Formats: sequence, structure tokens, C-alpha cells
Amino acid sequence: MKRVSLYTLGLVTLLMSCTNDCPDGYCNTEECPFCPDAAALVYPINNQACEPGAILGNNQATVVLEWQYAEKADQYEVTIINQETQQSETFSGLTTNQKEVTLERAQAYSWSVTSFNQRANITQTSETYQFYLQGDGVENYAPFAPTLLTPESGKSIEAGATLFSWEASDLDGDTLSYTLYVDTIDGKQTSPAAQTGLSASSMTLTLESGRQYFFRVEASDGVNTASSVTRSFRTK
Repeated sequence: MKRVSLYTLGLVTLLMSCTNDCPDGYCNTEECPFCPDAAALVYPINNQACEPGAILGNNQATVVLEWQYAEKADQYEVTIINQETQQSETFSGLTTNQKEVTLERAQAYSWSVTSFNQRANITQTSETYQFYLQGDGVENYAPFAPTLLTPESGKSIEAGATLFSWEASDLDGDTLSYTLYVDTIDGKQTSPAAQTGLSASSMTLTLESGRQYFFRVEASDGVNTASSVTRSFRTK
């Protein structure tokens, strides 16, 4: 009887953990059936120009964002960012796999989808896609904002030789050059000449220990420029 009681108590505890708010870490196991998967983005296609839907006044148009239903998700949240202004919009509580949004034309955007399950406290976020909403009379597309690869944001890394790497693309297929901004203030200080006009998408710098660094990358096609987000990290 004692064994049965202990088994029953353990089973009840397991079921309560899964059917209420799953604790962090526990939801990542196969035991809990409510943790959602990340959604796969469908449209607009990554790093491509997007045809507007209904063309509105004030140089605006509609676009329908579409993603695949994620396993075990019962709600979604869409975040879309204007890459030039960095203004973002978030649409929460979505129960379908589409969201129509109104955007400025002739602008580049990034977007992502977060999956929720109301019975779990762990969410999953999709990849981030970029697209350019076509406008009238565009002769040269600005590059997409570079995606920073290393170092990772918020990490604590060893001082010394540090690899900074990123990736970027351009709809026109123009050759891109880069400026790497690295400082201990805000990632916006003037870069030395050696970090400007880069043709490679990586650079190694020597960093001091015990400092917080900020960095970003600016891409140029010779006509237009686009800047990445700013990341920060610390050195040991």
C-alpha cells in the first residue's frame, strides 16, 4: 500500500505539472504535452520583394503575413519591424495562421511569430524573415539590415581576439560594403578607418577584459545603407 501511495502521489504531481503552468525546464521534456513548437514562416518569402495587397492612400498598402500552424500552439503573436525607423508593431492573441497588416510601401521589414499554449509557460519563436514591400518608382533597393551572428547578445565571453560576424543581402544583387561599430558606450560611436568599407562579412578585434561592449553593422550598396540592431555583451 505504501508503494501504491507513493506512485499515486508522483503521478498526481506529474499531471499537475503538465496540466497547469509547466515549470521552466520541465516543459522541454517529452513528459509535458502542451509545449508549442516554433511556427514556420511562409509569406512574405525571406529576403525577397513583396507585392502589395490593397493599395491605400498615403503610400500605404496591405500585406497578409502567413505561417504554418505550429504543433501544440493555440495562439500566436506576430511582431513586425520597419528596418529604417525601427518602429515595431505586435499583434497578440491570434488563433489563425494569417494576419493582414497595413504598412508603408517602399520599405524593408522584418517579422517573426511566437507560438503560445495557454497551458504552458514556455513559448517558441520562429525564425526572423525580412522582406521589401514594393513601391512605385524604386530604382535601387536598399540592402536588408545585416543579421548579426557573433558574438551573441547578452553573453559573457573571454577577452582577447574576438570574431565579429554577420550576414546581409541586397535585392538588386549589388556588392555590399560594411562598417563595423564596436564601442563601450552605445554602438554608435565613430568607427576607425580599419572597420569601414569592409568587403568581408567578418572581422576579428582584440577586446579588453571586464568591459561591456556594444556593436552593430551597417551595410551599404553605394547608394543606400541599412543598419543592424545593436547587440551588447561582456568580456571576462
